[in-house]
Amino acid sequence: MNKGHEVINLYDHPKYQERFDFADELGETATNHADEHYRQVLEESCDDVLVDLLGPLYSHQFEETPKDWSPHPPKKVGPNGLKRLCEALRKGRLHVTDQFIRDSLTFAWEDALSPDNGDIDYALSEAKEKFQGDWIQEEIWDPVLEKVPFYKGPDGPENIAKDLMRFVSQSGLNRAILFDFGVSPPVLALRRGQRVSWPALDQELAYIRDLVMDEFFKKLEKIMDDSDPTNRVNWAVQWRADLRDEKRVKEVQAELLDYLKGRQ
Repeated sequence: MNKGHEVINLYDHPKYQERFDFADELGETATNHADEHYRQVLEESCDDVLVDLLGPLYSHQFEETPKDWSPHPPKKVGPNGLKRLCEALRKGRLHVTDQFIRDSLTFAWEDALSPDNGDIDYALSEAKEKFQGDWIQEEIWDPVLEKVPFYKGPDGPENIAKDLMRFVSQSGLNRAILFDFGVSPPVLALRRGQRVSWPALDQELAYIRDLVMDEFFKKLEKIMDDSDPTNRVNWAVQWRADLRDEKRVKEVQAELLDYLKGRQ
């Protein structure tokens, strides 16, 4: 460890990768949810979705018919055109548009099946609460237990444990946990006393880190197993983000216009 400072990126952690691997069963679950959601979108909100995709190319005031199309300048799609596009989408004739919507829904459901910052914070707080003074190796901390008033007496090991846990938190980085033991009061007290084996201390801090991470993953897995993704999914957020992908949106728009111009 680097003087008691370590940032663990959950995306890179084997246990996180194993539990939240969307290339496996979890990915199939997300796809199944997305497929069902897509059927609902086609049935209930096809017009709204296509209006979002068309953007400035749509106007409810323009009654589009194929013969009215002129590319110089392009006319806007109106309600009649929208109706034709929805029919084509339901019949599987708009492949680019279909894939864009499916991808967006799949990403939203993958996100719903993944832990968010709140889940991570809660699991970490539970893991830290579980950490007790009898988990530390007292021979490493003897100089502190003997000389620092706050750590003397029967509550000393427990106070060391609590102070160490105050320096474990979710990092500002996305999906990362910070172990900043090096600036915790008990470690600083050891350094001031100069009566410590640094390799032994590093080994102790790594051991504590691993204990916390093991407990963290147990708590996180239970949280996700107990949660209902249908209460967590928020396609609106994902959809707004996907609509900012100008390149893909233009490809969709080109397909929609080509269909109405009879080029498909």
